[in-house]
Amino acid sequence: MDQSVDMMVQRLRSEFPELLQDEDLAALSVQETTGHVTTFLDVLEHGLDVAT
Repeated sequence: MDQSVDMMVQRLRSEFPELLQDEDLAALSVQETTGHVTTFLDVLEHGLDVAT
């Protein structure tokens, strides 16, 4: 999972460099990305319904 999060954060940095210049926003983006990757992997693993 860490590798997936790292890849997503690198993508954010390349597309929105000004956003990640702020330390608080950079930390929040890592935290939010981790949450999204975790949810996505849970859906794949457990077949959860994300619509509910």
